[in-house]
Amino acid sequence: MKEPNGARDATDGPRDRVASVVVVEDERIVAKDIQQTLRGLGYDAFAVASSATEVLALVAERRPDVILMDIRIRGSRDGIDVAHELREKFNLPVIYLTAHADEGTLERARRTAPHGYLLKPVKSSELRIAIEIALYKEVADRQIRERDRWHQTTLESMTDAVVTVGEHGNISFMNVAAEGLLATTRAETVGFPVEDAIRLVDGSDGRTLVTTPEALRSLAKSRRPYLLRTGSQVREVKLKVDPVVERGSPLGFLVVLRDATEERKVQRQLELADRMSTVATMISGLAAEVNNPLAILAANATFAEEELQAYREAARASESLGAARHEQLDQITKLVGNARTAGLRIAKLVADLRTFAQPPETGQERANVSLAVLRALEGHDRAIRERARLLVDLDEGLEATIDSARLSRLVSHLLANAALAIEVGSPTTNEIGVTAKAIDGTVTIEVRDTGCGIPEGHRERIFEPFFTTREVGHGMGLGLSVCAGIVASARGRIDVASALGVGTTMRVVLPTG
Repeated sequence: MKEPNGARDATDGPRDRVASVVVVEDERIVAKDIQQTLRGLGYDAFAVASSATEVLALVAERRPDVILMDIRIRGSRDGIDVAHELREKFNLPVIYLTAHADEGTLERARRTAPHGYLLKPVKSSELRIAIEIALYKEVADRQIRERDRWHQTTLESMTDAVVTVGEHGNISFMNVAAEGLLATTRAETVGFPVEDAIRLVDGSDGRTLVTTPEALRSLAKSRRPYLLRTGSQVREVKLKVDPVVERGSPLGFLVVLRDATEERKVQRQLELADRMSTVATMISGLAAEVNNPLAILAANATFAEEELQAYREAARASESLGAARHEQLDQITKLVGNARTAGLRIAKLVADLRTFAQPPETGQERANVSLAVLRALEGHDRAIRERARLLVDLDEGLEATIDSARLSRLVSHLLANAALAIEVGSPTTNEIGVTAKAIDGTVTIEVRDTGCGIPEGHRERIFEPFFTTREVGHGMGLGLSVCAGIVASARGRIDVASALGVGTTMRVVLPTG
């Protein structure tokens, strides 16, 4: 591969142009002699300089392939200083020419990474060998730099976090993705132990895991997700660790961390969708089978209550029953009433299951929002009064594109959750508020409470079917899932804002047309 100035690639055949050389020497006769020798060897020794100012001007005008640099030159700066600047600015190969070989000078020269070092007087054969080696080494170094640049650019463009760790366990490199995932910077981590930057947690029991190099290699073998803790944030990650070896000797290892949080979330959603498809089919058949006997149970319970009430009234009028018998009739009436109430609860559960299994399609129904909310409030008045003060603020004349009965069920579920978030016994210190407002062409309904709040880890799951934190027998975890289905069918949205110990606000936004 050729540079713009035509320098020969180390993989090329014979050089297709003459290599150019600048001689930097403060003794003019010596400089001219070296220039003539170079031309006799077939090089383009196009210029001679004797000071830092002259050589820098020459290089700025025309970049040579090689610089022959005397260490003692004119001016306040010596050849080593100039060579360092040429290397930094132009990345040019430098071969030192000097009559001095003391250790101090050699050490200073060595720090500038020269391509050669010749003692004067210089023989033509030594000069040719030094220049050819410098040219070859420069091409090889450029190829290494280009390859390193490709590798680094590739690593930087990766979305996975990549961290390289030296043989002693200290970080030597991390890409941009690693800086983001680990919430740190290279300046803060390069040169420091890997366990300082990578902090893993066992997802099953919450244990903080040891992340020394040996431990990381062991953890990676399990190929299971771990939790990565960075400050207050916890992400689910997959870990891969590969050793880096040169001729059988370990140089360190490569750590790759893939953020699997979203991937796992999508996977769980797909798995849930598969399960729910099966459950929905089962529920549809079950609901049809349950509804008929449930309707008979409710009708018979209602009929029994009415008959008992009529019998009691007739008995009281004729005074044919004693007090004990009347008490027994009251008990039977209560039991029948409980059976009817249980039947209504089952009917509500069946309705929720059917809504969950197949959310109703929204047509052109329009609900009077205030009436639907007030109808929902009627069923929760007692439960709310035992726990909190009820604050209601409903705009009049609001209409939303949704079936009125479904809107009442939606608000009813939200009220039930708000009430259950507050313990019974302190109604004067707690509040449950219900508002309905017209905002930006939509109807916004809010149900807020001053209850216990929702833990952060549960907020993303509260709308999942059958997810509940209540004890067995106190809810199936369908209420908010049903709410989400009703809102989705109405082409609306439902949002949640919550803080532990402060309370929760459920916000439903519905279209008006």
